[in-house]
Amino acid sequence: MYLQSLLTGLTTVFAWAPCAVLLCMPIVGIYTGLFYIAEIGLMRIALLVMLTLSGVAGFVGLSAVCWPLKLSTRHTLFCLISGLLTLILVITIGYLSGNPMFALSLSVIEIYLFIGPMLFLCIHIMLLSKKLVHSSKTL
Repeated sequence: MYLQSLLTGLTTVFAWAPCAVLLCMPIVGIYTGLFYIAEIGLMRIALLVMLTLSGVAGFVGLSAVCWPLKLSTRHTLFCLISGLLTLILVITIGYLSGNPMFALSLSVIEIYLFIGPMLFLCIHIMLLSKKLVHSSKTL
């Protein structure tokens, strides 16, 4: 019980809080993208909306892990996987982008914002997968 409480606390500090900050970025991106829809194009706006919705799903999954949000294990696992894939895509775009506005480096803030949530998402995906497999074996 102590280790579960410790993991939940660490997840809240090192995954949920940075994801709350990261969640603001795509919402602002959609808002500003709607002003420049003619220049950006409808396809990019659609991709940005899909990326944002996937990130929101990951945030909901982390909220279900950290706070008493009641989601089934399958829904929580789906949300966490969705958030992990979104985070990996964002990190990949940041490292491969030639645009200095999107460029990422290995500063402490970027490790806290991107690597911490990715690590804790992986931990909780493994724990929920194990729980889901164990519960399906007992049925």
